[in-house]
Amino acid sequence: MNDIRNIFFGLLVFIGTGCKHESITGEWLMKDHYYKVTYAISNDTQKGLVLNVLHYNDGTMTYKKGEVSPFFSEVKLCKKKGKYVDCSSGATALKDEPNIAITLVNKDSLKVEKRISNQIITEYWKKK
Repeated sequence: MNDIRNIFFGLLVFIGTGCKHESITGEWLMKDHYYKVTYAISNDTQKGLVLNVLHYNDGTMTYKKGEVSPFFSEVKLCKKKGKYVDCSSGATALKDEPNIAITLVNKDSLKVEKRISNQIITEYWKKK
């Protein structure tokens, strides 16, 4: 009987540790010498994982979520090769590389690689 209990307990521990899911959801802040942006990554029940700009300010332009803007739109994310990438329909990328790739560094930090004008820009976002 003890053997069965030990096997059952071992399976519970194995399953519990193997099912950890990293979460990139929440509000994230990116701030440097040029601009300050607050992003939100949320898990929409119909769309899946979604990235939105909540606030943007570069000193010449300011944007808040809800305002009409040709620059900021919702980005659908999906996980590929350990990164969260833009998987919106119609998204194009050079050499099969995503326009945006997000990697969880730790629970309070994301490494974000953006493709802008065929160059990769790396940013680090901090949990807000």
